[in-house]
Amino acid sequence: MKLISLNLWDGRVYDKLFKFLRAQMKDTDIFCFQEVLDSDTAINEEAAITKHLYHGTELKEVQDLYSKLVSTLTGFQGFLSRSYSDGSERLATFVRKGITADVGIAQVHKRISVLYEGKYFGVESIMQHAKISYEGKEYFIANVHGLWQGGGKLDTPERIEQSRNILKVMSRFGERRILCGDLNLDISTESVRMLEYDMRNLVKEFKVKSTRSKLAGQRKGRFADYIFTSPAIKINKFKVMKNVVSDHLPLYIDFE
Repeated sequence: MKLISLNLWDGRVYDKLFKFLRAQMKDTDIFCFQEVLDSDTAINEEAAITKHLYHGTELKEVQDLYSKLVSTLTGFQGFLSRSYSDGSERLATFVRKGITADVGIAQVHKRISVLYEGKYFGVESIMQHAKISYEGKEYFIANVHGLWQGGGKLDTPERIEQSRNILKVMSRFGERRILCGDLNLDISTESVRMLEYDMRNLVKEFKVKSTRSKLAGQRKGRFADYIFTSPAIKINKFKVMKNVVSDHLPLYIDFE
C-alpha cells in the first residue's frame, strides 16, 4: 500500500497542491492531511488575526478546502474530523474506494490557550485513526496534528503529555501500526524519542535533512512532520517528496 501524509497549509498553494494531488491519486491508496478547512465551520475572528500574523496574508487560505478535496479525489472515500483549533482546522483521511476503512477520533491532548502577538489562540490535539483491511491484513493508520504553541518545536510539558497519550492510543491498535502527520516537534526532542520506544522513526532512520519547504522561510527548525511504523510493517520505500505545495513537504511510504 502507498500513503502520503501532508499538512495542506489551509490550501494556500492551491493550484500547485491540486495539480500534485491529481498526479499522485493514480498510485496512492491513503492520504492523511492536516490543516484542512471546511466551509461549514466559521473561522473565529481572533484566530484568523493570529493566523495572519503568523503566516502573513500574501497567500490566502481556502475556506471550502475539504469540499474541493472531495471533488478532486473522486476515487476515494473522505473522512473529516472535527475542528481542533479556533482557526477551524481539521484532519482529513482519504482512503481509496474498495479498501475497507473504519475511522474514529481520539483526543491526545486537551484544549489549551496559546498567547501569540497579544492574541489568544485555542488548540487541542486529536488523532484520526483508521483500521484498514486490505488483502487479508489489518493496518492501523493514525493521522495527527500536534500542538502548536506559538513558536518553536521543543519539548513542553504539554507535548510530553501528548506523546504519552499518543502511545496509549497506539497501544490499543494491532501489530501493523503507522503514525503520521505534522507533530510540531523537533527531531531532537524527548517527545519524539518517546514515540520511538516501539516504533521506527523513518525521518531519522532515512537521515532526512528537513520536512519543511522553502515557503516555511527562515523559521527555526526544519522538522515537524514524521512517519513512525511498528516492527510488523514492511517498508518498501520511504521518502520526503520535494514538491512545494505547502510550507511542509509531503511524506511518502510504500508498505505492506
